[in-house]
Formats: sequence, structure tokens, C-alpha cells
Amino acid sequence: MTSKDIGYQALHLLLLAVVVLMSTSCDNGRKQRLRMEIEKANRDLPAEVEGLGRLDSMALEENAQFVAYYYTVLRENAQLNVDMINNNADMVKRKMLNTMLAGGKTTLDMFKRNKVGMRYAFKEEGTGKTAQVTITLHELDRALEQPLTQAQAADQALHDDLLISRQSLPVIIDDNLKVVDYVLEDDKLIYVIDVNERVYPLGDDFNMKEAKEGVMEELDASNPGLVSTVSHLKKTNRGLTYRYVGNITKTQVDVDISALELKTHFPDF
Repeated sequence: MTSKDIGYQALHLLLLAVVVLMSTSCDNGRKQRLRMEIEKANRDLPAEVEGLGRLDSMALEENAQFVAYYYTVLRENAQLNVDMINNNADMVKRKMLNTMLAGGKTTLDMFKRNKVGMRYAFKEEGTGKTAQVTITLHELDRALEQPLTQAQAADQALHDDLLISRQSLPVIIDDNLKVVDYVLEDDKLIYVIDVNERVYPLGDDFNMKEAKEGVMEELDASNPGLVSTVSHLKKTNRGLTYRYVGNITKTQVDVDISALELKTHFPDF
């Protein structure tokens, strides 16, 4: 997706602080050790998390049953808003679990060994609106007992991302380009882009080579949302297509990047 898309970036980054914290504390497994690690981590907060907002603090709550993460959703952070979380609470929870499973069982196992769940509390800057997402230890256990394969988890994540991202359509790229739809097919993800043909003609003068190089440069920029999307596409053996549709003639031009090209060009995504 483009750097202006929501959905892909924000929800994948929900796990950033979790992985860092638990990787330092899972060996001990004692609640006191976990509490000490949280206190230590809080000394470096607040800190902004790209695509998500500002992580203000962490805490071990409800008799050490949950690790809680307190975020402020910043005004300038257009990738996430409290209404989106509240309107898609179950999907957000599923998305978080699938994101962890798509990377393997390590993160879920860390929480299980520490016998703690996760709680994310969000407060929107300016409006004061709040949202909360809680994943209990029972839900973690259930996810581990009936895990999806990495490919299945990545596929579900892509579907969930699109459902959330469609709520913010159209996405304005510039005055002459806007994303108007996302289409997930068996072999590719398609970004449907409305084009002002008076500025960007799609006829015989369209330079396919230049357009594809532009798309690859955007992916090379390592935007968190794009990295996450490409990672899921690779795991599901899908390619990526930018479908430009003229606003006057309705001419359609597809700039295709195959699954093999994604795997070859972006081995670290």
C-alpha cells in the first residue's frame, strides 16, 4: 500500500513493544521479574511508535494477569483512530493473534509461559475518545491449540487488512491519483487507482517500464505498511498489481509484480 494507507501499518505495529519486553523476561517466568522488566521499560517512555501513536506506559495489571500498554493516538497519525478500533474490535483482536502466528509461535509462547494476557488501551489526542483491546490467556491458549499455518495466518491478515482499509477509501495519493479500491485475488493483491488522464495519460504514451520502477522504488522505501503487506503476499504466494484506471476513458493499465519478483527483490521483507 501507499504510505498514506491505514490498516496495514497500524495493526502490525501493535506487537512491537510486546516482543521487546517478553524477549527479555520470558526465561525467568516469575511475575516479579516481569514487573521489574516493565518498570525498566517505562524509564524509556513515552516513545512514538510509527504508524500507531505514542506508547506512554506499560503496567502489569489485575493481579499480574495482563500486560497493559497505554497508547495515545496522535492527531497527525492518520493510520489509526479510536473509532476504527471500536468498530472492528473482534477483527483487531484476530488480526493481532494472526500477526503473531504469521511470525511463528514464539511470541504467543512467551506470554503463555509467563501466564499473562495482553491489554491495549488507546486514548485519542484532542477528542479524548478511548478504545481497548484485550486478549486473555485463554484466547492465547486457544490460538496455540488450533494454530493456523503461517500461510493461513497471512491470508487471514490480508483479508482483515482490506476490510479495515476500505473504511478509509478513497486514499488520496496526490491531486491526480487516488486509491479507490483493494481487490484480493487468489494470485495477487490489486490496488485500483483512479487517474486524472489530463495529467497522467494512459494511452500509447504510458511508460510501463518507468511505472514499474516507480512502484519498486516505493516498496524499497521500507514503509512499515508496505513491508508487512509484501511479507504476507510472499507467504501466500501472491503478486502485487497497481491497476491504473483513467477517469475519462476508463482505460485500464496494470503494472504487475509477480510473486516470484517479490520474493526475489525483497528477500528480507
